[in-house]
Amino acid sequence: MNPPTYWEISNSTGVIRIGNASIRTPNLPAINGYIHIIDHILAPSLSDFPPEPPTLMEFLNSSSNFTLFRQYALMYNLSQKLHSCCQRFTLLLPTDDAIRQHLRATNSSLMESDVFKYHVVIHFLLFPHHLSDGILKSTMLGNEYQVQFHLDKNNQTVVNDVPLDGTFTETQFGLILFLPQVLKVRRNRCSKQVYIQVEVSQRE
Repeated sequence: MNPPTYWEISNSTGVIRIGNASIRTPNLPAINGYIHIIDHILAPSLSDFPPEPPTLMEFLNSSSNFTLFRQYALMYNLSQKLHSCCQRFTLLLPTDDAIRQHLRATNSSLMESDVFKYHVVIHFLLFPHHLSDGILKSTMLGNEYQVQFHLDKNNQTVVNDVPLDGTFTETQFGLILFLPQVLKVRRNRCSKQVYIQVEVSQRE
């Protein structure tokens, strides 16, 4: 709970009450304490629950450092695609400055769809403290297009050699990690079937 929930304990005519419930069977021994059986479910007030995290678009709409990525998220219909393909995702979110630098370096006027999709890891919430060295994860671009997390020579976690500072933001069904650079698309493996025809000569 956020903040911690407190229950009022009272004794009325020999019956101990916790909140709106009465203890019917007290002091049942357990391995590490006691169990009290009560006659009502204890329901905290709604104000005791932590606030619901924002949706991805709510976060992007409220953030001044990610306006360019927000435009591409609308252009490429990211919210609907995430809703239709997966229940969990991690977004590798480049800043506006990173996107501008990428556009200048590639002499482009907008971020291409393939580059955009490469920044979305589907089916996983990748919290920074859960990233093991060398882990590979598929992106929205396809199973053959993966990003790799590993430790650099300074023991800092990087994704495809782009450093992560360890900060993150949770959204509904997702997690956002922030990038100072746009990732270059890498194709890690080929899943296309290849057939090779071999001629065998027969000798009498």
